[in-house]
Amino acid sequence: MAWCKLNLGRRDEALSDALAAAQSFGPDCEEEARAAAHGRLAQVFKALDMPAEAQQQNELAQANLQAYRAQQAELLALVGEALKQVP
Repeated sequence: MAWCKLNLGRRDEALSDALAAAQSFGPDCEEEARAAAHGRLAQVFKALDMPAEAQQQNELAQANLQAYRAQQAELLALVGEALKQVP
């Protein structure tokens, strides 16, 4: 919502939505979704001339992307091992 409102020129509403979104991630949110959301929030904060907030969101996006990639690598390894068991 923040990204859309920003692109509509509704900067105050975009900021409000971005701040709320940055605090809304629950423990059940998947790493891939977190990475994408934090990446978009970084773009919003950058466009709102808030470099510290943008940097923080970018760092969170990168950390979540790294965790997601690690999960994917682990799954690939498990599938590879399982396929070795197939006659």
